[in-house]
Amino acid sequence: MAGIAGIIKYMLNKYNFLVNKFVSKSGVQPEISGVLVTKDGTAATDRYTLLEVSAPAVELSDYPIIPNNETAETETHIMPIDAANQLQASLKKIKGNLPILENAASLKLTESSQAGFITTNLETAAPVIYRKIDGEYPNYKQIIPTGEPVHTFNVSPDFLKRIAEVYCSVGNASVEVKLYGDMQPITFEAKTPQGQTVKALLMAIKS
Repeated sequence: MAGIAGIIKYMLNKYNFLVNKFVSKSGVQPEISGVLVTKDGTAATDRYTLLEVSAPAVELSDYPIIPNNETAETETHIMPIDAANQLQASLKKIKGNLPILENAASLKLTESSQAGFITTNLETAAPVIYRKIDGEYPNYKQIIPTGEPVHTFNVSPDFLKRIAEVYCSVGNASVEVKLYGDMQPITFEAKTPQGQTVKALLMAIKS
């Protein structure tokens, strides 16, 4: 597989496709109906939530040579969700003791409207080639908060999921969240259709 040894600009792994669930399903904006792919990683948004995952720090020189499949540095484009789901499924199937195989390598293609990635388990290779989604992805970077946060703490994702599932079951359109300070419990509160108060506390944990 051709290409300079180097670095983070040719690969994506299974974590990069966690963003698939954040792709817009409305169809109103085609640009956000796919996954944004750049040399630095992936991102997706439905205008209400957003997930960004950086590219894995792996070297292309460690990736196996696959005949007739030349790599190229990843160029910024929008990947259709079907292709993203296909790559995610291919990466989940790869088992073994070679961590480098847990990545998909960016392909060099002659058609400018196309892009692609390839995965391999050393016995077979699975290229996924697709037509890029036309349009310009929203500049989501401008809405990411910068500067020093008011409070910084860690919480358990399992406990956070448990709380979210409660409010989803109640059917709330929104939940009030309150932050009181470092290492203080985060509180969540909403009402049932019958007016009952549902309050949850999530304890901060040390990293």
